[in-house]
Amino acid sequence: MEKYVLSYFNYRGRAEAIRLMLIDHTIPFAEHTIHEKEWASLRTSYPFLQVPTLRIDGHTTIAQTGAIMRYFGRKLATMVDVLFEATRDWRNRYQRLIYEEYEEQKTNYIDHYLPKQIANFEKIFATRGYEGPYLLGKKLSIADYALFEELCVSKLLAPDCMEYINRRSIRSLPVNGNGKQ
Repeated sequence: MEKYVLSYFNYRGRAEAIRLMLIDHTIPFAEHTIHEKEWASLRTSYPFLQVPTLRIDGHTTIAQTGAIMRYFGRKLATMVDVLFEATRDWRNRYQRLIYEEYEEQKTNYIDHYLPKQIANFEKIFATRGYEGPYLLGKKLSIADYALFEELCVSKLLAPDCMEYINRRSIRSLPVNGNGKQ
């Protein structure tokens, strides 16, 4: 059996959807927590100078959230790239809000962007004709994990944005490294 080590900071961020998928599918993995104070000295040892990364059997490293999710998605026989990438676009917009334009754009994000994103995914649920609670019906996919994490962080910004996420528990790790929710 392959051994996996997921490297990331001590908050949910871009690694949480990966963690959720691994836990739900009972795929054993270890976590290597990188502390902010040591990141500057470690950064050059990581591909693309960023995390998360996944180390497989101590020698192969996969960088980038999407690549890691798709790696496991292929292993789990789920191919839903379009839906997964839609959630990544949502994450990128959220990251820009939190780290670059929080004070100026928080209200606009909550009042306009967030309802639009939720409506887009609700439309998929309504029009795809799938039976079941997931994006593809009865089968969990990598897109479901990414969507779940976006809904979780959205609920922190707008607590009544979607009752769907009340069905799952949220880990107690901070969501972001700068404390803004």
